[in-house]
Amino acid sequence: MKYVIYLLITFVCATSVFAVDDTVAASGKDGRIAVALEQAAQGGGVACVEDVSYADAAFTLARNPQWTVHLLLPDADQTAKMRARAVVADGLLGRSLYVEAGAADPLPYPDHLLDLLIATPKTSEAEALRVISPIRGRAYVGGKEIVKPELPGSDWWTNRYHGPDNNQVSRDTAFQMPALQQYLAMPFCSALEGSMLIDDGIKLEFYDWTVKEHRKLYCGQVVARSLYNGQIIWRRELPHRIKPDAPLMAVEKGRLYCASDEPGQVLVIALATGKDLPPIMLSAETNRHATWLAVENGKLYALLADRNWPKIGNVSPFSSPWQLQEGKQDTDLGEFSTYNPGPASATPVVIIPSSIVCWDLTTNRQAWRHDDAAAIDFRTLGERGDKVYFFGEDKRLVCLDEDGKQLWENKDADWIDTMDLGRAKIWTIVRNASAIQISESGQLSFNLINGGSKGTKSYFDCATGKFLWKGNGSFYHDDKLIQVLFDSGTAQVMDPKTGTMVGNVSSYGGWCGVRSWVPAMNGVLGHASFGYKSPCVIPTPAAGGVLCFYPSVCTCLGVFPGAPGFLSAGNLLKTAAENPDHPLETGTAVAGAIKAAVGDWPQYRGNAGHTGCSDLSGAVTLAVRATCPLDHPIVVPPGHFAYRWKWLDRPTPPVTCGGLDCGSEGWCRTPPPPPQANKPFDKHRKEHL
Repeated sequence: MKYVIYLLITFVCATSVFAVDDTVAASGKDGRIAVALEQAAQGGGVACVEDVSYADAAFTLARNPQWTVHLLLPDADQTAKMRARAVVADGLLGRSLYVEAGAADPLPYPDHLLDLLIATPKTSEAEALRVISPIRGRAYVGGKEIVKPELPGSDWWTNRYHGPDNNQVSRDTAFQMPALQQYLAMPFCSALEGSMLIDDGIKLEFYDWTVKEHRKLYCGQVVARSLYNGQIIWRRELPHRIKPDAPLMAVEKGRLYCASDEPGQVLVIALATGKDLPPIMLSAETNRHATWLAVENGKLYALLADRNWPKIGNVSPFSSPWQLQEGKQDTDLGEFSTYNPGPASATPVVIIPSSIVCWDLTTNRQAWRHDDAAAIDFRTLGERGDKVYFFGEDKRLVCLDEDGKQLWENKDADWIDTMDLGRAKIWTIVRNASAIQISESGQLSFNLINGGSKGTKSYFDCATGKFLWKGNGSFYHDDKLIQVLFDSGTAQVMDPKTGTMVGNVSSYGGWCGVRSWVPAMNGVLGHASFGYKSPCVIPTPAAGGVLCFYPSVCTCLGVFPGAPGFLSAGNLLKTAAENPDHPLETGTAVAGAIKAAVGDWPQYRGNAGHTGCSDLSGAVTLAVRATCPLDHPIVVPPGHFAYRWKWLDRPTPPVTCGGLDCGSEGWCRTPPPPPQANKPFDKHRKEHL
């Protein structure tokens, strides 16, 4: 007996919040679908095609490995013919093309999943709206084009720590608890560190240059993926030598701004396609590069400085010329790096003074420029409300107004004398992190990366530059200062003007890395949570209604690898609570008659927690009951570990059920030995997984 289980998430939306275009080409076929398919072929995503007259287009789209296409047909004979065709057509079936018979309403997808839907009139407009992704998604139903705007309450993560004020605080209320995992995207194992930006329904992952094991193919790349299904839209190499964990990238209004390896230049990249647009030339000088970038309210802020300064161990906005793409290792990855100015020389090192440029993105012209007398560390800048704050190497804290004029400076000895300007002991995970944070209520914190008196920060008034107090604090949220207490499960709330403790909030997950504020948690969320882990220096933000993780190289804490996305599950759980017989269970079985048995594998990865374990016991000798040869060999890409999953072109791990071992020959392995007492879990898993 066959059981079919559907998980349906109802999306309720007024007709006024989405657009419907009734124009149809005179030929009887919608000309806009052809345009949409042509545009889609240049990117990636998840598509559903119900209309068999567009089957050729579905096959063409599926030949792009960045697309996953579901051909969902109402007729069983048509389905059988298309499956046979898909087997012959470059081995697409089961890799990038899936052909099934099914109903047009409801569609078997969670909310917001599809980037493209070509439906028949049997699919309602409301159902089409439910399944397409916000902003990028397009549905064509009965001659109408349907699009969905961003989810109400969406916030975006446009700079490395949310905004140029460097507070890792999400304002996104579209994501709410309880949550369900929408997808798990690959690669499972990638960067040591990097950055993540999110805007307009696209998530950008910037991978560092560190070569380790099979990660060579992703070193020094930026990957753009759909925020709502994890599918890669485009990817490209980063400019040579820039460090992705430095504040060198920002995104706004469909454009990615990225520091260039050419002097005085900022690259402009179309967010939707990854294609180059005309770059911005900040300066014609040949000895200074853009070493810090920030974008806010139509303005680009940039620091022009010597790209090799400061060179403190592995700290600098641009990496040393390691030529890592040629396979050489970054040998400077110890937990701590110590400042080493180099051997004494008769010729003193010349430190080039820095400049700050404000560029108007609307007029594409320079709004103002400040030429400072001193060098400026790329980590010691922040911007909020059209004002720029920075620390100069001549020992002064400075504020520039909206016209680039100096509003105030503070060079008082009462706080500067306690700063460790030698920058000793730079912790690897925060080596390129920002040292200035600016609050909404008018305060500023500064700490020169583990400097100061026992690593504490100095706090100032933004309006006057007056020194307020010295102490600890993690980031500003609204009119409060949050101090995360590692390992305690709580965070302190303090008055930002005095440092006085005024309360506590909850802190979830995390370990050694950066925390973020997530409104749905009403508290602090760590980089290691929900069973996953982002790299230590990358927060876990909520943006566009999705809680996002970045794939990490770490195997600590027993977390699962990959880049998942979580969406709100309130609609599903509410529906199940109000009517437990629907939609969680449909088909020929009598409600409640399904019984679990040892060896069953009823869900993806065995169970809802994705922790299924399949055991086979019985006779010592096994007999082959059936074999199914592959239509073409499974190729392991160069540089990848032979038994690690690679995108969609991979074998399925064996599953045992009903006394049978169902799996591919390459995955049959003898069980690993039990963990030894002197081996930590993560090391055991790394050796035997």
